[in-house]
Amino acid sequence: MPARRPEMLRRAVMLANANAALWAIGSGLAPTLLITYLAIGHGAQGLGMSFVLAAPRFAGVLRLATPQLMNRLGSPKRLCVLAYAASSLLLGVAAIVPARVSPVPAGSRLAVLVAAWAAYQVVEYIGTTSLWVWLGRIYPLPLRGRLIGVREQWLTRGQIVGAIAGFCLASSRTSPHLLWWLTPLDVTALAGAAAMATAVLPLIAMPTGSGVTPATVEDAPHRKARVLTPEMRNLLVWSVLLSFANGIAAPARGIMPYRALGMTYPALLALATVMRLGQSICAPVLGAYADRLGARPVIAWSQAVVVLSPLFFLLASPSSPWWVAGAYACWIAYAGLNVGLDLLKLQVAPPGREARSLALYYTANDLASGATIIAGGLLLQPLLNGSTADTSSYTWLLALGFAARLTVGLLAPILPSGPQKPAPSVATA
Repeated sequence: MPARRPEMLRRAVMLANANAALWAIGSGLAPTLLITYLAIGHGAQGLGMSFVLAAPRFAGVLRLATPQLMNRLGSPKRLCVLAYAASSLLLGVAAIVPARVSPVPAGSRLAVLVAAWAAYQVVEYIGTTSLWVWLGRIYPLPLRGRLIGVREQWLTRGQIVGAIAGFCLASSRTSPHLLWWLTPLDVTALAGAAAMATAVLPLIAMPTGSGVTPATVEDAPHRKARVLTPEMRNLLVWSVLLSFANGIAAPARGIMPYRALGMTYPALLALATVMRLGQSICAPVLGAYADRLGARPVIAWSQAVVVLSPLFFLLASPSSPWWVAGAYACWIAYAGLNVGLDLLKLQVAPPGREARSLALYYTANDLASGATIIAGGLLLQPLLNGSTADTSSYTWLLALGFAARLTVGLLAPILPSGPQKPAPSVATA
């Protein structure tokens, strides 16, 4: 058996990366922006649009049931496969049912879209939580950062492919309807759902354990256990503040390039593509540094670069819009934040209670993100009601975003510095 462990690990990692790439293609085909356009087509506007986007975040509290579901099914693999398969089906429902099915009254289509979109997100959240419990038991501790970085690389590559394919489908002008009563946006969402469904196949073939770490089941959820350790508490505080800092000025960053700077979608897509290429190059390197130096320094230095991004929006104007490219260059450093936080959340999870720890981590960040989206919608409303072509209208929101990001960066020392002790060896289930 020991001789087979490296082989099992390589196979598990290869299949995990295949899942990441296929899922990211689906995510690129059916991003939140596409759902935004579908919702606008069904009557959502202004603050109502914020509630559409925030609804799944608040419903994400249901992911706290992940440990109980995992124990009922007997392994994180089973729950992960079922949840991702169900989420891809729900994404298809979100695209088709409210869009063109005649029995659904026009006034109810937005409600159906929001319900299906929220259900899709919640089921996917449960799948993601169980997936990270699973990956935590597959990735050996000395290589976790590097393997997470490689997975992040495949995610960004998939997002590039999906975003470009989605743009081509959504902007098709060959016919107002590509298939029967489906618009190009509907077809794009369905293509995303199909890609996500395909991403389940590598999970089915992926080993439950790598032969290096045990494939144990989560401790009984009713058993008293301390999940909110000091390390997890500090990580939660920092990540929630990061969610707030990232989201508070997001509406201004999203609208300003179109309304005030006159930038076209293809130009912004090109910038986003270059940004993701940069992230795909940096992620494995930053993962290796996280293994060597710890996750905290990688997170801190990455945040120090990201914090500069609002300044480039402040420098941009209709006569010189390409200052925005500097913000996209800074956002390449999100690769370090993603890799470092993914590594840290596994490191601070108490052994044997990973599902409860990760569910708590994700739920706290979901609630913070949902509240920030609503706050951003309230702050954005005056811009929608007034002139959105004047870049000075966005200055105070961008300055607020800069101050929030800077504050979070200065608080990086509160992050945990090292991993928890590994769980004692047990027999593979």
